[in-house]
Amino acid sequence: MLKTDIRPVIAVDIDDVLFPFVSGMAEYHNHHKGTTLSPEDFTSYNFMDVWGGTQDETNTMIDSFMAADYLRLQPEPGAKEALAHLKNDFDVVLVTARNRLFEANTVLWLRHHLPDLFKDVIFAGNPHDGRAYQPKGIICKELGARLLIDDHPSNLVSAAECGVDGVLFGSKAWSVVDGASTSIKTCPDWPSVIEYIYDEWQ
Repeated sequence: MLKTDIRPVIAVDIDDVLFPFVSGMAEYHNHHKGTTLSPEDFTSYNFMDVWGGTQDETNTMIDSFMAADYLRLQPEPGAKEALAHLKNDFDVVLVTARNRLFEANTVLWLRHHLPDLFKDVIFAGNPHDGRAYQPKGIICKELGARLLIDDHPSNLVSAAECGVDGVLFGSKAWSVVDGASTSIKTCPDWPSVIEYIYDEWQ
């Protein structure tokens, strides 16, 4: 696992922070299942709550999407510019809850859309699919990361427990931290993330 003592490390999530996962997943599900889901229908990041069925069926649908050709999907607005900015002062390491089974497809998309803007990609795994998993807080601590940018509150709580500051990215239904935490800052978009990092956090 990459670790550097030369420059500060910032860890960045991929799905719904860099990659438009929910909107892509909704489109994919609609195409294959004949539904009419929109991103606004995803009030939970447990997709079984959104479209029904069993956890195994949900895992199969997500795996199918992760293995598909989604190169045409564009990064979240401002993501490329923000990573280019951060790269000037930090080592950016991507830490994703994707399973390593989908490493090739993930890296292909990243290299196509966000080339040379990150140092490494770490696959933490998903705690819900029964495969190998490591909490993001532990990974961030091992990396020596000072900050995690993520859209899922549980990952930021995990990071906070390991002494790592957090940015809660976006304004999705699941992007709500229960209780106040001085180590977690909510930012609705990439421009506000950059403003926070350079004007307040540092």
